[in-house]
Amino acid sequence: MQLIAAELLPAASPGDLAAVLTSGLLITAENVAEHSDPYDQVVFDFTPGVRQKLLSLGESVTTRRVVALLDQYLGPHVPAVRGISQRVKNPAAAPLPEITREAPPYLRVECAVLTALSGASTPHREAAEVLRTRIDAYVASTR
Repeated sequence: MQLIAAELLPAASPGDLAAVLTSGLLITAENVAEHSDPYDQVVFDFTPGVRQKLLSLGESVTTRRVVALLDQYLGPHVPAVRGISQRVKNPAAAPLPEITREAPPYLRVECAVLTALSGASTPHREAAEVLRTRIDAYVASTR
């Protein structure tokens, strides 16, 4: 959150970030996997429906900038995020990442982004559906 704020909203204060954290928009994420790297875990997630609403209200240029930041800063540490910029830029050409125990929270974000960018783009819509199906199948197989 601090990275996105620093890059896209440099005038945001710690109070602004605290307001987001205490607004009810975020919940503490359930972490199911062992994490050896602090970048390898999702600590907060949006309450159901909030991510999709924010993505639908946001500009695709901003969404793509956030994706590029995630790829640049988290990609080296989180395999599920590595290459997300290319997958969002050209979903028909870029292979989907492997789904591991740590991957679903990150891949759900990618799926939401692909869905939000799918407007008139069949490749984005199809990639989102394939990814959603793969995540659901993986999660079902681990229960």
